[in-house]
Amino acid sequence: MPPRKAISLLVAICLGIATPLPAQQASASSGTSQAAVQRAYAAIAGGYLTEAVEAFRDAVAAIPDDPRLRKDFAYALLKTGETEAARDQFAEVVRLAPADSHSALEYAFLCHESGKQPEAWELFRKLRNATNLEHRATARDTFKRIDAELRATIQRIEAALAQNPGDDSSHLELAGAYAVRNEFAQAARHFEEAFRLKPGIPERLLQLANAAEKAGDQEKARAAILLASRAPSAYVAEQARALLPHRYPYLYEFQNALALQPSHAALRREMAYFLLSLDRGNEATVAFRQVLVANPADALASAQLGFLLHEAGEREEALPLLRAAMQSEDAALRQRVREVLGEESASPPANARHLSPEPQPAPPPVYIVPMQPAPEAPGLQAATPTAELTTQTQAAAAREMGSKSYSNGYLPDAIRYYRQAHELDPTDFDTILRLAYSLNMANQDQEALQWFFLAARSPDAQVAAEATKALRNLTAPAASGAAQASSAPPSSGLVASFWAMPMHSTRWGSTFAYSQAKAELQFPEWPVVPYVSVRFVGDTTGAVGQANPQFLSENAFILGGGLRTKPRNGFLFWAEAGGAMAYLGSQRNQAASFAPDYRTGLSQFKLVGASLLAKRAGWFAETMNDLVYIHRFNRDTLAISRNRIGHHFGSKVGLGGLQLQLFLNLNANMDFKREAWANFVETGPGIRFRWAWMPPSVSFTFSTLRGYHPIARSDGRPNTYTDLQAGLWYAYTR
Repeated sequence: MPPRKAISLLVAICLGIATPLPAQQASASSGTSQAAVQRAYAAIAGGYLTEAVEAFRDAVAAIPDDPRLRKDFAYALLKTGETEAARDQFAEVVRLAPADSHSALEYAFLCHESGKQPEAWELFRKLRNATNLEHRATARDTFKRIDAELRATIQRIEAALAQNPGDDSSHLELAGAYAVRNEFAQAARHFEEAFRLKPGIPERLLQLANAAEKAGDQEKARAAILLASRAPSAYVAEQARALLPHRYPYLYEFQNALALQPSHAALRREMAYFLLSLDRGNEATVAFRQVLVANPADALASAQLGFLLHEAGEREEALPLLRAAMQSEDAALRQRVREVLGEESASPPANARHLSPEPQPAPPPVYIVPMQPAPEAPGLQAATPTAELTTQTQAAAAREMGSKSYSNGYLPDAIRYYRQAHELDPTDFDTILRLAYSLNMANQDQEALQWFFLAARSPDAQVAAEATKALRNLTAPAASGAAQASSAPPSSGLVASFWAMPMHSTRWGSTFAYSQAKAELQFPEWPVVPYVSVRFVGDTTGAVGQANPQFLSENAFILGGGLRTKPRNGFLFWAEAGGAMAYLGSQRNQAASFAPDYRTGLSQFKLVGASLLAKRAGWFAETMNDLVYIHRFNRDTLAISRNRIGHHFGSKVGLGGLQLQLFLNLNANMDFKREAWANFVETGPGIRFRWAWMPPSVSFTFSTLRGYHPIARSDGRPNTYTDLQAGLWYAYTR
């Protein structure tokens, strides 16, 4: 097939996708699903199990609510040895057809074989009352055997614990046996005992929380989850944080968690600060005392308790605590203690590291930030010189908590902490950048763009470069020179870039290619950017007409060097000088093979709304405008405006990560010499799409345009036209 017809066919197909045809789509979907079903059963009949499984998978995806189809799929999986996959299909059959006791029995046996003992026990217990006599008898016999084994196991372990109640492994095994029999209250009791005996294994807290929740003890479950969320194991803490409610814990929840592990100093210190925020100073004092009993080297708790006692007039007891806090390596904390002690210049003694039996730097005051709604919290009011230090300390604490939350995937907390850090220190552009990343990961792209734009103006070149790169990835690729320069990272040194835009036009029956390779020398202190460039402009037709050939494009390589300004509010100015080298023989017969080329321009690009790379759907509008003077074209100046307004449909995971936009084109072209070919307006629908696995700068565009030339043409062509355009955009920068 000729390339022109192939491209036209592809355009028609893509436009067909964009046109809603519910009846035809439903018919095609039905035909596809029935074909998959027929292939599956034919493969089973022929003994081709692998092909049958794949065909069943397609059929089930197309017809998900057919229990018979899922049951046959499950048996096919069993024949290929995929026991767990078959079990999951039988689970769906039981959900879709609760009265199918045969499938329920199959599911129960598969649960028992694949380690899901509690589910198997419960299923066999229920099936003892099945209406089918044979299934009822099988379920009763199996349940009786399994339950007898469980009871014997429980009796054996309980006898062992009577002799050795401190055996944590026996408590764990007994909890598991009770959980199989759905006796979750007993299971929770033994999970809790196993954790108390070995508090260094926080995984047991998650087991306790699960059993307590199933037993209906929500308070115990939340206490275990809160304690697990502060575990030293990042894996356990991450799992627990995902189970926490979207609010800060209540005081009683802190108390319940500490009842499980009274020695957890960090959690008790967090509760103490929470008490301070509630103006319950006496209770906070008691809590800080308990923290120091568990960890005498905690300089932060020592200082805070000293502040509280000093404020209460108990200076004799406060003084040794404050002196002990002076051993901390936290400069802001030492300064605060100096002020309370009335010392103008105090420094830790030379042997400060050796005064504690466990020398270690004080942990950062990470819990001060979320707990203190006002600067007048007990013990933390400070004079003017220290207020700045305290604010900086709290901002650093909030940043650290934001970083930890982001690293562990707990994005709402990361956003909250980074916002708080920004309020405390609005000039920290790194915090602004981290907040933007957190919002982007949480799919809040519109707000993320605002923070990325702010971070891109950072005086720190590295922060600005990261923010600009993120902006480039969040905004849709465009051929405008302004868009290119706006997306280029403000790196120092040599920056190379390349973009290409091949496009087929049915109006001209030709494929056009526009591209540019550029090398720029960028330095932050330079107001302009020098560059060298090679442009290519050509088409597959060359010329139309015999007596007076008319070329559809320059058909030339254009070498040049120039300067451009740095983009400001989407605008940039550029100018270059070089030469154009025609590569077609017929072109060279009519023009010099290497003609001088001087051009300059003003470019602008603006996007409002969702970009093509945005994960969420939304409306968008974009405009790309260029004013270009080309000396070689009879010293003419072209004004080009390309505008789109439409809807972005987000990222469709079910379609391989398809990212799709439908829009209306509104384009205009004019020149100062009033050439007929250069003056036109056009409009029409278009579609732009890509897949998420592609590089961010790749996209496909198809548009149907209806145009009009306001100046009468001298070449005999009509002033109105219809054009079907298919294009590809690609860009690369390093």
